[in-house]
Amino acid sequence: MILKVDAIHTYYGKSHILHGVSLEVGEGEVVALLGRNGVGKTTTLKSIMGLVPPRSGSIVFNGREITRLPAYKVPRLGIGYIPQGKHIFPELTVLENLKIGLIRGKLEGDSLKGTFNYFPRLEERLDQMGGSLSGGEQQMLAIARALITNPRLVLMDEPTEGLMPLLVRLMKDIIKSIKGNGVSLLLVEQNLGTALEVSDKIYIMEKGMIVYEGKPQELAEDEEVKLRYLGVSV
Repeated sequence: MILKVDAIHTYYGKSHILHGVSLEVGEGEVVALLGRNGVGKTTTLKSIMGLVPPRSGSIVFNGREITRLPAYKVPRLGIGYIPQGKHIFPELTVLENLKIGLIRGKLEGDSLKGTFNYFPRLEERLDQMGGSLSGGEQQMLAIARALITNPRLVLMDEPTEGLMPLLVRLMKDIIKSIKGNGVSLLLVEQNLGTALEVSDKIYIMEKGMIVYEGKPQELAEDEEVKLRYLGVSV
């Protein structure tokens, strides 16, 4: 088990957001976290990264307790984070954006080569300003920046949001490729079809709690759960 989140309670000020959230991500596994807007999915990722530390419960990564670890130390353990909305630096070049993703040392050729295996388009745009990239290319850059450190676990928040269908297909292939290289992923996703296709396990959140856990095929066949918690039917 690469990640174990056990009964965490997270607050924004006095607002109680996460109510005893527990989930697990296995080695080389893609886990999807689904639910309507505002149920606590992004807060769960931020709690894992130490950006909004939980007040109780525990988070264990690769056998180490990280619940109270300062946020700047979490990536150094091997966790990459791709927040919702790309968050690249528009006035820096593609290469400079990639360098910012480094935790220590220089950007090695092997790291770049590995990144370009996922995103060959970025290799053609190394000197181009981040802000001049298309929306899909900016998403690629955000993911590449997280992968440049060769993490063991990647947290992705809505990677297909706002992308045209062709790029959604590409993003699915990228997620599968990352998994194929032995990297685990925890994926927050609104697109049920994407989650069903790429994940090994699915959790659903409602009002800050995990209300469902199952395999993609099980969820695909459970019309009641899909309608109740996601408002969709496939």
